Amino acid sequence: MKLFPKLASVVSVLLLATIASLSVSYYWSELRQMRQELRSEEEGVLQNLVHMAEESFVANDDLLLVKYTGLLPRWNSAILSADFVGPNGQIVAHSEPERIGHTSVEGSPRVALVMVLKQPVRVGNHAIGTAEVTFSQQRLDERLEAQLGQLRRRLVAVGLGALFLGLVGSFWIAGSWTRPIKHLAAAAERIGQGKWQLALGSMEFRRDELGFLSNSFRRMADQLQELDQMKEDFVAAVTHELRSPLGAIESYLNVIDNDSKNTQK
Repeated sequence: MKLFPKLASVVSVLLLATIASLSVSYYWSELRQMRQELRSEEEGVLQNLVHMAEESFVANDDLLLVKYTGLLPRWNSAILSADFVGPNGQIVAHSEPERIGHTSVEGSPRVALVMVLKQPVRVGNHAIGTAEVTFSQQRLDERLEAQLGQLRRRLVAVGLGALFLGLVGSFWIAGSWTRPIKHLAAAAERIGQGKWQLALGSMEFRRDELGFLSNSFRRMADQLQELDQMKEDFVAAVTHELRSPLGAIESYLNVIDNDSKNTQK
């Protein structure tokens, strides 16, 4: 397997693992935050009812509390009922007006999948009753699931965008590492052919290890060119020095040959 797909695969896998881990961490963090906000909203509804009961007691106006408890289910679809029970157990205000004036039964069975929040209400040292809000757990879960659905869609969109950009970046990084290596391999082949002029382009200006390697190739080619030139100069000098003795020997042999021929005549 070549280096380019190896580098691209490694960078892509690391990128995918990073995006997945960050997405999961962000998802669970947002889930906890949403649950806390939902819980705070529920507590806020109860506290508002408590505050309204206190205001109604101070103003001696139960009608204000009755109207408020009747409007709560309209404002918040997760509320099944809201009521205020006096200290004698009689319902003073209820989101279902027909139950006002009846006695609240504490031991009555609750409908499944509901969440009940209640709090005693006091004005000074005087207990004036108990505020109670009943939420539908199913509607709360549906609201939470809707928010989580939006969160998941955002995470998928952002994750896919980041993955696409990351893959483009990983291929670019892998190419920026492998292209110089291909150029250096071609340069080594040219040096093997005795071609000392290397076209390394911008590689010599890189400030990383590949740039240092390119400069080393350049220096090696220059040194080999100098050695080749020294070899040619040495061969030329030796040839010139050997030419005169050989010429003298050849002349001497010619003279001897001529003398031999004259003697024979």
